[in-house]
Amino acid sequence: MADTREPDVELQGWEDKTLPSTLDDLAEEEDPLAPSNSLAATQQPDKTIDKKKNTAYLDGLRGLAALLVYIYHHVSWYFGPTDDLINGWGANGNHYFFQLPFIRLILTGGNAGVVIFFVLSGYVLSISPLRHLREASKGNQNHKTIYRSLLSSVIRRPFRLYLPVIGVSLGFVIALHLPFGLAPKLAWPAPQETLWLELKSWLYELSIALQPSTKPDVLAHWFVYDPPVYTIPVELVGSLLIFSMLAFSVPVTMRMRAIVYAFMYIAFLLMYQWAMALFMAGMLLAINDLKEPGPSTFGRFQLSARGKTIIHHFTFFVGWYLLCQTAGMRDTQVSSDTPGWWLLTKLIPPIYYDDPDKEYWRWWHAWGAFMVVYGVLRLSWLQKFFSTRPLKYLGKISFALYLVHGPLMWTVGDRIYRLFGHITMPEMTTMWDEMLPVPEFGIHGFTTRFLVSQALILPITFAFGHLGTKLFDEPSVRLGRWVVDRMKVEKKR
Repeated sequence: MADTREPDVELQGWEDKTLPSTLDDLAEEEDPLAPSNSLAATQQPDKTIDKKKNTAYLDGLRGLAALLVYIYHHVSWYFGPTDDLINGWGANGNHYFFQLPFIRLILTGGNAGVVIFFVLSGYVLSISPLRHLREASKGNQNHKTIYRSLLSSVIRRPFRLYLPVIGVSLGFVIALHLPFGLAPKLAWPAPQETLWLELKSWLYELSIALQPSTKPDVLAHWFVYDPPVYTIPVELVGSLLIFSMLAFSVPVTMRMRAIVYAFMYIAFLLMYQWAMALFMAGMLLAINDLKEPGPSTFGRFQLSARGKTIIHHFTFFVGWYLLCQTAGMRDTQVSSDTPGWWLLTKLIPPIYYDDPDKEYWRWWHAWGAFMVVYGVLRLSWLQKFFSTRPLKYLGKISFALYLVHGPLMWTVGDRIYRLFGHITMPEMTTMWDEMLPVPEFGIHGFTTRFLVSQALILPITFAFGHLGTKLFDEPSVRLGRWVVDRMKVEKKR
């Protein structure tokens, strides 16, 4: 288990941290701008930057978001992608327990998990450089050193994000053609006739899926070897947006940065660039953490501690509710028919539903993720919850978990479901079909057969997530650093 001590989110290494990743080891990274660094020490006075905020709980939030994606995909596989669970409580005359507001995220919170990923990325990637930019405005940092560190970040990002995708999907491609009958039998994706043809198909599909111009939509290009990969090029573009905004805003004040970033957040949202808006939301939260409004801002209207606590709780729960908007079925009527959502659905800008392929729920999900992460950054009881060892561990393996759960669901997961009597694709038969049938009963969404299957599938997926972290995730970080070192990007001139 990673060290649970308070991590210092410093400039060196922050570019390696976004979803999917972990913050736990940031304290072990050397910051080129820290006073202990010889170059930085010659450019700073003796006073040090203010003590960093404990952000270990963000690992837990990231881990929970990854788990929500996992559960959502398994629910879609087991119950079907158009099952009534996708709809809101009361829509189409259905009143299932797991359709209720707040509770529904347990089974159908995958889309909510994705928007939380992007807000966390914006926050984590910007908090440390913004802190150093603030110090630079006081004459305590050298702008040139900050620019060089940002350049280092830009170089490392593709290694950090793309290598694990290549490693996991290539492993799946090879597994499809294992000899001696070890290759898994699949109805979808249908394997090519030979490994060579599979590799050619994989390279072609990968070259499209990882293009930075890819839209933040799984339907924009269905990467058949691992569909959730659609978010990875979005992560790259969002990261480059953050680094660019940081570089362009070096000469301006923190207040001006906040104004510009807020304007860009709104502009991106109104242009249906919801993913980029979420990265900007993370930057706004980082700025807010670095400089809280003081008494001079509100004068006699300064809120008491209790008043702030009430507002923070209100913000969190409103955000949680907004994340519960129905998602998956691209028909706004499904949302309008849900009690409590008629007016909110009408308030969604038309640009979010003027095309049948657009995802109307991204409007309120964007606001919801913004508010939820803000609440987590402010409420100590939430921070304690997300700092628990299981959730922090999920945060540590979240990237690999995100990447491996799809291929494992089609192979190992499908066989376990079949073993206990549930067959998703009856057009294909296996030796495992209904060997140990489990009676199906219980609350819709938490039926016995599904839960018994998950008792085996979930730990297996976690094990592969841990393995993927060791084989692909962590080495990708080291390789990016090695490339930067070889290029001497941060070498003193």
